[in-house]
Amino acid sequence: MKNRIQIRQAFIIAILFLPMIFENHASAQNHPFPTEDAVWVNRYQSYYHQDGWFTVTQEEVDNFCANGLDTSINNVAYKQLDLCTANSSDYFAAIRYTVGQVYIIPKDSTAELLVYDFTLNEGDSKDVYTKSSWPGENLFTMHTITIDNIDTIMVDGSLRKVFNIQNVTYPYIEGIGSRSGLFMEANGNISNYFVDLMCMSQQGVTHYSLDDGPLAQGIQGTCDLTLSVDEPQIAETPLKVYPNPNQGNFTLKNESEFEIDRVSLYNLYGQLISSQNMGYAPEVFFELQGAPGIYLLEVVQTDGNRMIQKIIKE
Repeated sequence: MKNRIQIRQAFIIAILFLPMIFENHASAQNHPFPTEDAVWVNRYQSYYHQDGWFTVTQEEVDNFCANGLDTSINNVAYKQLDLCTANSSDYFAAIRYTVGQVYIIPKDSTAELLVYDFTLNEGDSKDVYTKSSWPGENLFTMHTITIDNIDTIMVDGSLRKVFNIQNVTYPYIEGIGSRSGLFMEANGNISNYFVDLMCMSQQGVTHYSLDDGPLAQGIQGTCDLTLSVDEPQIAETPLKVYPNPNQGNFTLKNESEFEIDRVSLYNLYGQLISSQNMGYAPEVFFELQGAPGIYLLEVVQTDGNRMIQKIIKE
């Protein structure tokens, strides 16, 4: 059995939500995409839907390390990007950043792929490639994206651009990548799995964490490369939220015999609003103080299973 990790961040499943909208419109300085001394940790999950809830099972974790080693392909300079663990690394792709664009050449290929373009403006469309395969594989698929709007968010003391994409749940964040994980599909898919970013660090400072998303102030330390996931058995857990939609007050009722470790409420930024232990209590009451809109209620059982439901405040 793999080591168990605590999962504290609510995330946005593509079939639930429209793109996130950030309200901060202040100017942001340019932040180059890191190609050395950087780490990204991706988490792969599967889900199924029942009675308005999405039950999520964690499947795999993989890590990408930009090691800063030079390489040259077709007379163009690149850095090496590895799939890595705490004890080993395997070459995954060559990567380069130039004028707001990020390119890679996957292992055993000579074709250069555009994976991020941070030069786009609102309304622009562009063909980019995403990694549409399971951990360890390097199959990339082209998608046409259209920028819905561009806003900013504070990361480690400075503003960075956030690119919200039409019909895509997870945005691109300048200097970090996608909230759906490095290079990954930004939505769930017909295979009922999706990916999210657990951690991103650069030069010994963590800029993105599972708990809080983009960090307004970075945390000293590199992403943990020893993380793994449990393989819990999916349990039928009757949970009810009422009323929903609501005016800010609602109740979560547990009609099962299963113990609930934690109940958390998040906004669409991935920021924690409130969290409380529930145990075997039959119900718990929430008073939502935030503005009208869509929120996420995450229920975590003691066996690691998670259930997520959309909460609408009118």
